[in-house]
Amino acid sequence: MKQTKLDQIKRMYRDDVKNITMPPEKTLKRTLPQIQASKNLAPLLSKLKTVIAVTLEYEHLLALVSVSGQKLNIQYLEIPHPSGVFFKDNNLIVSSTRSPNQILFFKLLDKKFRSETTPSTLVNLRAGQTNEQASHTASPLLIPIKTIFLPGHFSVHDVVDIKNNLYVTVTGLNFVAKIHPDGGFERAWNPKCVDRLGKKAFTTNYLQLNSIARGKTLGESFFTAFSDKPTQEKPWKEGYGPKGKGVVFEGSSRETIYRGLTCPHSVRKFKQQLWLCDSGMGELGILEPKGSSYTTVVKAPGFTRGLTFLDSYAIVGLSKVIPQYEPYAPGLDARKSQCGIVFVNLKSGRIEATLTWPDGFQVYDIQTLDGVPSATLPVASGSDAMNYYLTYYGWDRNGTKNE
Repeated sequence: MKQTKLDQIKRMYRDDVKNITMPPEKTLKRTLPQIQASKNLAPLLSKLKTVIAVTLEYEHLLALVSVSGQKLNIQYLEIPHPSGVFFKDNNLIVSSTRSPNQILFFKLLDKKFRSETTPSTLVNLRAGQTNEQASHTASPLLIPIKTIFLPGHFSVHDVVDIKNNLYVTVTGLNFVAKIHPDGGFERAWNPKCVDRLGKKAFTTNYLQLNSIARGKTLGESFFTAFSDKPTQEKPWKEGYGPKGKGVVFEGSSRETIYRGLTCPHSVRKFKQQLWLCDSGMGELGILEPKGSSYTTVVKAPGFTRGLTFLDSYAIVGLSKVIPQYEPYAPGLDARKSQCGIVFVNLKSGRIEATLTWPDGFQVYDIQTLDGVPSATLPVASGSDAMNYYLTYYGWDRNGTKNE
């Protein structure tokens, strides 16, 4: 039986030990994904003056979308099954949901740091690199500075920072974990519906607890899951269909405040409203206070997942519906579903601009790098660039060069 590209992609990063070093995978020839963008996307991004980070799960890619002049610029960094992404204080945090799970930290180095470590200051550069590499210091550099490892069965999804504490959804085991800066975790929150299971509450995936609407505390936050009925592992698969079984949990009471959703994701607070993706219906909507009602804002041509806000726009991720998972998206025509991002004008409720990856599959999360009009990933200049930047770029806490 001939292997499809999707089959090959799904087999990538399955060796736990190899994933520790995140090596390039040789089993699948990688080419940069093709894109299709609406004509108004570049002018819109130029007006908004921001970089957008997008995690492409099945492509194993972190994408940075920005504009240079009036030209769309997209860079990619290969990461095993990237899921949640969060940006704060010039730090980009990405969760990698392969075994072992990883939380990767990138720091945005401003021009001050880069100017002190440009190739002209380095005496041991290989011949011919100076001019080539110097040209790639025109925008702030996102450089990896740390990774934290977590067990693979955690299946980490969303990642958020609350009061300088890092929290992740441990989707595989039904709780939210607080991650310690030097490694390790502690269980910080879980929905009340699993309490009655005792020790079994955190042994398997009962709920698909997957997203966090970040509040000032965990108690002021909200969470989405596919189910609140922990009768068996992944109980929504009873009859193979999660339609109407999805829920929203309130942080303070740990109780379900709304039911009737289908594979909800990406619950977010924005301007005193609670927004979420009713993914299986291809919708973006608003949940009224205390879960009194849910209102659809827009219906999109894909499994909606990944949500952030910028100015008067909601930026929503879209995923294709893979044929064997059609029961997860009863509100969509799987054959017409797309992989990409759409810009929803919050004033009109209409999709105003689009970016799609025609050969792509899954978007998990989206994050704007607020206040950052341009940024560079270490891979932007070719396959050797990561080695170059990790070898030569550095800084110390006083802001002086570190060669």
